[in-house]
Amino acid sequence: MTITAVTARILRYLLIAASLWYLVVYVAVAWLRLRYPFDLEWMEGGSVDHVVRVLQHQPLYVPPQIAFIPFEYPPLYFWVSALVAKIVGIGFFPLRLVSFLSSLVCFACIYRIVRTETNRTLPGLLAAGLFAGTFRASGAWLDLARVDSLFLALFLLALLILRTRTSDRWYLTAGVLLALSFLTKQTALAMALPIVLYALLAHRRAGIWLASSLIAIVGVSSLLLHLATNGWFTIYVWEYPFKHVWVKEVWVNFWTIDMFGVLPVAFTAALLLVAWQVLRRRQEALFWPAVFVGMVGAAYRSRLQTGGYDNVFMPAHAIAAILLGIAVGTLLEKARQWRIAYTSLTEAAVYAGCVVQLALLGYNPAAQLPRAADRAAGEHLLSVLASVPGDVLLPYHGYLPTLVRKPSHAHLMQVHDILKFGDERSAALSEQFRVAIRQAAFDAIIVDDATSYYFMRDIEASYVVQSRVFSEPGVFFQVTGGVICRPEYVYVPKARVARPFDSAQGRR
Repeated sequence: MTITAVTARILRYLLIAASLWYLVVYVAVAWLRLRYPFDLEWMEGGSVDHVVRVLQHQPLYVPPQIAFIPFEYPPLYFWVSALVAKIVGIGFFPLRLVSFLSSLVCFACIYRIVRTETNRTLPGLLAAGLFAGTFRASGAWLDLARVDSLFLALFLLALLILRTRTSDRWYLTAGVLLALSFLTKQTALAMALPIVLYALLAHRRAGIWLASSLIAIVGVSSLLLHLATNGWFTIYVWEYPFKHVWVKEVWVNFWTIDMFGVLPVAFTAALLLVAWQVLRRRQEALFWPAVFVGMVGAAYRSRLQTGGYDNVFMPAHAIAAILLGIAVGTLLEKARQWRIAYTSLTEAAVYAGCVVQLALLGYNPAAQLPRAADRAAGEHLLSVLASVPGDVLLPYHGYLPTLVRKPSHAHLMQVHDILKFGDERSAALSEQFRVAIRQAAFDAIIVDDATSYYFMRDIEASYVVQSRVFSEPGVFFQVTGGVICRPEYVYVPKARVARPFDSAQGRR
C-alpha cells in the first residue's frame, strides 16, 4: 500500500470520527438542555407565552398591547408545541422537544439526500456531521424553543421527496410540506420559489401539482387567518417583516465573514458544484442551483434585516452541507475513473479538505450549557417574583412570571419592533405603557437595563429602586442569542415604599 493510500485511509477515518463527533456532541448538549427551566435564549419565554395562549384558546394575532404581542411568525410551531404541551405539560420542555426532534429530522434528511445523490454512505455522513458542526455557528439554535428547526425540517423533507420521487402525487405532497414550512416561518416561501420555477420548467405536469398545492394552502390559510384575526395575522406575518431597516454592512460581510469565513471549504465546493451544474445546460441539473439560490438567498435577506441573528444561517448551512457531500461523492466517483495512481491522491486531498472544514467549526460544548449556579439563580429570581404581592412587569423575559402564578406581558423584542415603526400603532402601544407605569399599575417592575429601557423616565417618575435581583455577577445569563441579559433592578411604586431607599446599600 502506498503512502498516499495510507494517508487517504487515515484521513477517511478522521473524517468519519469528526462527523460522528459533531452529531453525538449536539445530541448530548441538546439532551442536557431540554429540561432547563429557564431561558437559554432571551426570546424563548415569549414562545412559551404563545403556546400558553393556544392552550387557553386565546387568539395569537391581536392588536399590540401590554398583555401580549405576537412574534412575527405564522402559528404552526406554536400549535404543534401546544399539542405536545398537552401531553408533557407547559414550559420550555415541549417547545424544545419539538425543535430537538425536528433537528434530528434535518440530519436524517441531509444524510438521505446526499446518500441518494451519490450512492455513497460517507458523503451523507459528512453532510449530516457538517450541519451538526454548524450548531454554534448558527447560534446554538437547533434545540431552542424557536420556530427555526421545525421550519427547516419540513423544508428538507420536501427536498428529499423531490429528489427521490417523481410522481404527481409526491410532488403534491412536497408542495404541502413547503406550505407547512411557510406556516412555521414565512422565510420558506422565498426559499421555495426557485424550486417551484425549476419544477415547472423541468417537470411541467408534476411542477403544476407542486405549485398548486403550495399556492392553495398558503393562500387559503393566509386568507382564513386574515379573516379570523381581523387582519392582524396579515399585519404581523406579511407587513411588519418588510418594515425592518436593512444593515448596510451585511451586504458584503454576509459573504466574506458569515459564509466564506465560517465554511470556506464547504461554501467554495457548493459554489463550484452549482456553477458546474449550470454550465451543463440541462434542465435536470438546475435543481440544486435553484435550491442554493433559494436557501442562501433567504439567509442573506434575513441577515440584512435589523435583528437578524446567527440562526438565519441555518438554511445556508444546510444547503452548503448537502452540496459539499454531493461534491465529495462526485469527486470520489471521478477519481475511480482515472488511473489508480491518482485515486488515492484525490481521496487524500478531498478528505483533508473536509477534515480542515470540520476542524474550523470546533467549539466548546460546555459553554453551550447552563450551570448549576444559573439554575439556582433562576430559583432565586422566582422567589423575588413570588415575594411581590401583585402584578410584576418583567419586560425582557416571557413566561417566567407565570411560574409563580403571575401574568406574563408582551416581550420586549416585539415592543421594540412595534415602537420603532413609528406609526399610529406605535403611538398607541407607547401610550398604554406610559399610562400604566405613571399610574403605578404594576406592583413591581424588574428591568435588565436601567438606562436604555424605553420607559425609564416614566418608571423613575413613579417608581424607585428597591433592590438588585442578583448579588453574583456571572449567573443567569443566556448561553446564546442576539441579546444576553438578566433581570437586575427591582422597582416598586414610590407611594408604596414604607422606608426611604438607601442607594449606597441598594436596599430600603
